[in-house]
Amino acid sequence: MTLNRRHFIRSSSVVAAGAGLVSQTEIAKSGPQDPYEPADKGRLAKLFNKGEQHVLPAWAFQRPVGSPLRIVPHTIRPVVQETWEKLSGGASHQPKVAPYASLGDNIPLGKAMHGIAVEWNGNLIGGNLKYDTQSKGWGPAASAWEAMRERVRPETKDEYGVNDLGNWGKFGAGPTSAEPADAKDCLVRCYKIEMFEALLKVAPAFPPTMFYTYQGTVPGPMFRFRHGMPVVVRFQNKLQTEVSIHHHGGHNPTHADGFPSFYVLQGEARDYMYPNILPLRINKEGLSELDFGEGQSTTWYHDHGLDATAFNVMRGLSGFALWFDEVELSLIRKGVLPGLGEISALDPDIERERVLLNNAWRAFKAKNPSGYLAKRHELAMVAK
Repeated sequence: MTLNRRHFIRSSSVVAAGAGLVSQTEIAKSGPQDPYEPADKGRLAKLFNKGEQHVLPAWAFQRPVGSPLRIVPHTIRPVVQETWEKLSGGASHQPKVAPYASLGDNIPLGKAMHGIAVEWNGNLIGGNLKYDTQSKGWGPAASAWEAMRERVRPETKDEYGVNDLGNWGKFGAGPTSAEPADAKDCLVRCYKIEMFEALLKVAPAFPPTMFYTYQGTVPGPMFRFRHGMPVVVRFQNKLQTEVSIHHHGGHNPTHADGFPSFYVLQGEARDYMYPNILPLRINKEGLSELDFGEGQSTTWYHDHGLDATAFNVMRGLSGFALWFDEVELSLIRKGVLPGLGEISALDPDIERERVLLNNAWRAFKAKNPSGYLAKRHELAMVAK
C-alpha cells in the first residue's frame, strides 16, 4: 500500500475538527488541494503561537514515571564485542575454525535474511592485496581485513599530536587494546535493535500515542561510535511496514547505507556494517591524509524507506549516533570542547579505557560528592 502523506496530514484536520478546533463546514468547503500550500491550508498552524514556540512547557522537564534515567535517549551497549576472526568463523570462513557468532537469536552474523555487506568477508575490487613500502609493490595480504585496513591507511604522519590515527581496526582485544598486527584480530562491536510499535506518553495531559520505535523508545537508543572501531547493527523489523535504515553522516558500504529500496522487510533482519572510517584526501604534497572535515560528531540514524521516509520518521523512527575521533577526544580532555574532561573521553566498552574511566569517576565524585552529575552516575550504576 502506497502511503499518501498529504491524505494523512489532511486527516489530522478532520481529527482537529472532531475535537472542536476546526469546523467541519470549513473543511468541507476547502475544495481542491493546491500542491504548493500546506495540506491543511494552515488551519492547524493557527493553533500555535509561533512567537512562543521556543518555550518548552514545564512537563518537558519532568522525569518519566518509573525511570529516573529516561530523560535523554540511553546509550545502547553492544550485545557482542569480539574480533572479526571469531565473529566471522575465521579467515577461511569455516565453522571448524571458529564458531560463528549470533546476536542472541541463533542467527549467525551475516546470515540474516537481508545479509551483510560484501566487505565483511573482504570481497574487494582488485583482490585482497597489501602495499609493500619496501618493494613498492602490491602482494597478498595476510587476511581480507588486513587488505581493507591498508586500503584506507593514510600516508601522512600524525599532524595533530594524538599518536592514534588508525583508520580501520585499530582496537585490539585485551587490557592494552593496542592495534593488532593483523586487522582480522581487531575488535568489532555488534548491536541488535528491534523495531516495533509501542504506546508512549508524549505529555501528561494527553493519552498515549502509538509510535514506531527503535527498541521501544523515541528517539531510539543512542550509539556511541568510535573512529577505527567497526560496528555491525542487526535491525530486526517487527513492524507491519517495510523499512530501510540510513546512518546520516556515516561513510558506509552500499549494502548498509539505507538506499530507499534496500529494505528490511516485515519479520526479517539486515546486518548493517558501519566501518567508522574517515575518507582520505590528497594533500599539497600528493600524499593521502585523513579528512577530519568528514568526521561529523553528531550524526543520526533514521528510516529511509521508499515513499515512506517522512511518515516513518514522524512516527518515531530516528535516533542519535555520536561519533568520536581521537582529535575530538583530545580536545575534550583539554577542556577545549565541553564535557567532563577524561570522563567524557573514555569508553566503558574498551577494556583499557574502562579501568581509567572508573578511576576518573571515583576521583570526580570524591571532589563533588553531592553534585548533580555524581548523583546521576550513582543512578546509572544502580540501573545496571
